[in-house]
Amino acid sequence: MTKENIQLDKPYRNMDDTTPSSAIQLVYNGIINVTDKGKVSIQSRPGLSLLANLGITTNIEGLFWWDMQKVLLVVTGGRLFKIYDAQGSFSEITGVTLPIGRKVTFAEGFDSVSGNNYVFIANGGRIAYTDGNTIAYIADVNAPTMVSHIVIVDTYLICNSLQADQGILWFGSTVGSPFDWTSAPLIYTCQLIPDTILSIQEVDRKVYFVGQIHTEVWYNTGTPGDPFSIVGGVGISSGSANPYSVIKIQNLLGGFNNYRDIGIVEGYNLNVVSIPYARVLNELGIVSDCEAEYVASLDGHKYLVFNFVNDRRTIVYDLTTASFYEWSSYDEENGNYGLFKGRCYAYCQAWGLHIMGDKDNSNIYVVDKDNQTDNGVRIKTIVKTGVYDWGTSNMKKSTALYLNFRRGEGKQGDEYTEPSIFLRWADNGKQFGNAVQLGLGALGNSYPIIALRPMGTYRTRQYEITLGDTTKLVLSSLDEDVQVLNV
Repeated sequence: MTKENIQLDKPYRNMDDTTPSSAIQLVYNGIINVTDKGKVSIQSRPGLSLLANLGITTNIEGLFWWDMQKVLLVVTGGRLFKIYDAQGSFSEITGVTLPIGRKVTFAEGFDSVSGNNYVFIANGGRIAYTDGNTIAYIADVNAPTMVSHIVIVDTYLICNSLQADQGILWFGSTVGSPFDWTSAPLIYTCQLIPDTILSIQEVDRKVYFVGQIHTEVWYNTGTPGDPFSIVGGVGISSGSANPYSVIKIQNLLGGFNNYRDIGIVEGYNLNVVSIPYARVLNELGIVSDCEAEYVASLDGHKYLVFNFVNDRRTIVYDLTTASFYEWSSYDEENGNYGLFKGRCYAYCQAWGLHIMGDKDNSNIYVVDKDNQTDNGVRIKTIVKTGVYDWGTSNMKKSTALYLNFRRGEGKQGDEYTEPSIFLRWADNGKQFGNAVQLGLGALGNSYPIIALRPMGTYRTRQYEITLGDTTKLVLSSLDEDVQVLNV
């Protein structure tokens, strides 16, 4: 008899049939931690704590942290709000009403004529701007009027156009004045994108124009009258699944592309990171509604969050541990778990708060590593192991199973009730059996170990562990005393 460790590692669900039998198949509503010595543990994902309810029924369409004014700008229902303190106090910025139905892109820039900074806003119509007190449209009649994406590079305000005959054109304001589209505006034609500019991103003062099948990069040469040029010899043979599936990741670019890959652009090269999860991505239905969010540096983790709206699935890539997860939130209307609630993200540096909006309403949340609920609704974390056989098709006898945990202070809002988990397993390719509820002991037992004896015989086995309580739990190891039989 030997004691075997059931491997806790990154989920692996590739397109081929070479998936290691020991590989974790699913981490649902969880995250993976890896120590500097390579030890892996799994815990629930961060929860969502309510910061503010803006009081209208439409969902959140955009968030932007304006560091100069220390306010969080929020767009919902075509209206602009600002949250001006860490307690969620807010007011509406009145003026024009934006179009409804598209995510918002923002760009902060300086206007040399007025000597002021502004935040510019686009989501399919005219470009709007705010000084923090009012919102208005750029008045210049020569400015593009159907704009979804904007960036500011070297004091040029750069944008696309959604007009049917302008799909591969991009436009720029007069240098130094984002409001001036008459004195010396820019109009360029993309050279590698044969169809439509879907997204525009700025990375290290270079402008990435993302089409359906190609991406090209431009930079400011400083040449009077013709300041921008395409970066020579650079063409990324990858486009975007839709206008909002590509996102800036600090000084990199990442997203979900037209080949159903999740990739990171580094040094003009596309690094596909989704090979371990390719089977899941290729099983998705409609992907043209994918929306990407970048959640930065939360408790040591950085996440790319992809919401596939039609499939009601959220797939997350953890850049810190190179792991894939699936996140969800409880859907009260349908009575089940569906798409993750979080939509749009901003880090409010002065407050030290990570913020997300709601996909269904005007709630604003703090992404909270210490909250085991989404605004009071518990998060159900599921870990599904690989199908393992310990290297032989012989029968095995499991004399004991050991589940090792670390735990927090007790149930959220009910510290003195014993928390529990649920365990079930499937043998020899059959369906999972009924779940067994297992208590984690009294308050104060910070490192509970659950030992189950005996655990029967099998040729292959797979475990599923559900952390459904509002206690902060970390699954640190899973071990089995097993004897290989001669049959």
